[in-house]
Formats: sequence, structure tokens, C-alpha cells
Amino acid sequence: MLHQECDWMREPVIDDDEPVMDGDAALELDYFPRDPEWIPEWMATKAAAHQEVRDARERRRQRDRERRAKQKAEADQAEGASGSGRSGE
Repeated sequence: MLHQECDWMREPVIDDDEPVMDGDAALELDYFPRDPEWIPEWMATKAAAHQEVRDARERRRQRDRERRAKQKAEADQAEGASGSGRSGE
């Protein structure tokens, strides 16, 4: 006879006693969303920590996009200013 007990709210131990990573918890909730009452506290904490990382990455990407756009505009402006002295051949 097989008997198994599961504690669904306890953090699982997977892969040789390695803890679940923040990104894994967030990915689990992305793939399998659930009502907040069914999200274990440990999973919510890890997902929130990973969301902070996601937000920081998005802010960095946005700053990079703005910086590249500014550099491109400055380069286009400099090219336009240096090209204005040419004769129309």
C-alpha cells in the first residue's frame, strides 16, 4: 500500500537540497496563475523578489533605449550640420 502526505504550502526541496530560486517561483506563477489565497508565503516572497529584479532590468533597458536614441539624434544632428556646407552636385 502506498501512502503519501503532501504539505502544499511548504517550500519543496528539489535537486539535491537546493532551494527553489526566485525566478523559478515567479515562472511557476506566470505559467500557472492562482488566487492569492493559494500562493504559499515562501512562493509569494520569492516571486516578489524576482519582480524587483525584472523591474530593475526593465528600467535599465529603458534608460539604454533613451541613451541610444539621444546619441542617434546627436549624431544625426552633427551629420546634418557638417553636411550643410556641401554643394548640390
